[in-house]
Formats: sequence, structure tokens, C-alpha cells
Amino acid sequence: MRVHVEQDRVTDVQLNIYEPPRFFEAFLRGRAHTEPPDITARICGICPVAYQMSACLAIEDACGVTVPEEVREYEPGDGFDTIHWKATAKRRYPITKVYQTEKAQEVYVALDSSRLSGRLVENEYATAGSTGKQIPTLERTIASSLLFCAAAQSQGDLFGLLTFSDKIDHLVTARSGPAHFNRCRDVLAGLQTRLVSPDFSEIASTLMVRIKRRALIVFLTSLDEPVLSEAFLSSMGFVARRHLVLAVMLLAPSVRPLFSPPGVEKIDDIYQNIAGHLRWTHLTELRRQLRQRGIQFCLVSNKSVSLEVVSQYIALKRRQAL
Repeated sequence: MRVHVEQDRVTDVQLNIYEPPRFFEAFLRGRAHTEPPDITARICGICPVAYQMSACLAIEDACGVTVPEEVREYEPGDGFDTIHWKATAKRRYPITKVYQTEKAQEVYVALDSSRLSGRLVENEYATAGSTGKQIPTLERTIASSLLFCAAAQSQGDLFGLLTFSDKIDHLVTARSGPAHFNRCRDVLAGLQTRLVSPDFSEIASTLMVRIKRRALIVFLTSLDEPVLSEAFLSSMGFVARRHLVLAVMLLAPSVRPLFSPPGVEKIDDIYQNIAGHLRWTHLTELRRQLRQRGIQFCLVSNKSVSLEVVSQYIALKRRQAL
């Protein structure tokens, strides 16, 4: 190191590091093009990756090969570890790396058949003059579960099913194929609402014991009651350490922010809007707390629940979150 000082001030510093020749070039003569990355990695025991990358780039340059970069624009929810920083610097906006989509991943849909699944929602397929203008929430979530299983099968994943009330009633291990889909359909066909509250602590324990491999678990449940939301928050936090957890809840039309349309026509509407606003505030805070524990929470309307479940699944697959 050379330090130049003038009048008690440092004006110049030079650091010269001498590296003796290591003669790795001679080691590589006559070798196949697949060997240099492994050989050059032995140059340094601290930073072998740098030498491996240099060897790969040199081989590509010698062969005249350009490896295309599979990237896309950054989307909300992408992890910082997936950002392609070199491409981001060139394009001056965030760019995310794209990896090959993994097949045969395990995905489960968890269907709540406890007392809250008996709530009535509008039947959008009811015809004029028909008596079935309202159906239980359970029927809507059953249809969404079947569509989710069909989407998972089309993506090449292994899909499973679990139904729960105060405990896990059915657990169909993730597989694929038409016969497995028919088995899941038969389980859902016999499902009925039970007048019990879900025990999320027992459900979480069963999931940790029975499902060993990391999987996506989509809960179709209701969490607007404070006791249930607190139990889900405390129990599923442990499950989210191993699995990717997504909770989807049908939002009642009355649950919305204050001053949202439609307007007020009578005095009773004021109290109903305040009650709906309080429930909406509780669910918004619950979503924030679940996000801190790595759990996604989606509030969807009755008409869009099936579309939202499949869209969330496809989005997670695209981001390689699983």
C-alpha cells in the first residue's frame, strides 16, 4: 500500500495486490468444454461461483452461444430475491427472473362445512319464478373446489381435498387423474353443514402431521367472527412456516366501507351501514395480521369466488411462490 501525504493531508492511496500465476490455463488444455466450470471452481475456496460463472461465459463466448434471459416486469408480491438486478439497471424499472414452472406440486383445497357454511347467498343461476333464489354458502364453495381441482389437474399439479367442521372430516391425499377427481367429487357430493364451530388448532395439528411435503392449502371459510379469526390467526401461523396458506372468504353485500353505494333510504340503513363498516374494518385488520404471518387473505363476492380462487392459484404458480 502506498499513501501519499501532503501537508498532513492524504492526497493519494494505492493498493497493489500481487497474485502469482496459478497455471490453471495449462490444466484446462485438452479438456472437454464441460470440465472448466468444475476445475476453475478450485481456484478459490471462498468465491468458487465467480470462477464458475467466468468459465461458463468464456465457453459461451468461444462457441458463439448467447443464452437468452427469461425475464418479465416486476409484479406486486414478487420476492426481492427474484429480481434481476442487472436487467433492472439496464431498463430502469424492476425486472423479475422467470424460472421454469415446476410440475407435480401438491395443492389442497380446505372446505369449511361448519355452522357458518349454512349462510344463505344469492343464487345467480336461479330462473324467474324458481324457489331456489338463495343457496347455502357451502354449495357455492363446493362448486369452487371442483373448479380448483380441475385447474390444478390442467396445470399438471397433484390436487387434494380436505373438509373440516370441528375437526378434519375427510382428507384426500394429493394425486392426479380422472379417477382421483371423481373421488374428490364424491366426497363433496355427500358434504352437509354441521352446527359446530371449527377447531383450527386441531386442524393445524393434523395438517402438520399428515401433509409432510410443502403444499399450497386454500381455505374456503368464514373468519368474520372475532373468536374464529383469532383462532385461525394463532393456529395457521405454524402451518404457514411449512406450507403456503391462502384463505378465501365470501364477503356479504352488507360488509363494506362506510358511505359506499347504495345510499341511505331510511334510518335503519344507517345502523346497517355502520355495522357493515365495523365488520369490514375487522376483516381489513385481520388481513394485515395474516399477511405478517405469511398468510394471504382474500375477500371475494359471491359471484366471483370461483374465478378468484383459480386466479389466485395461477398467480402463485406464476410467481413461483410454492
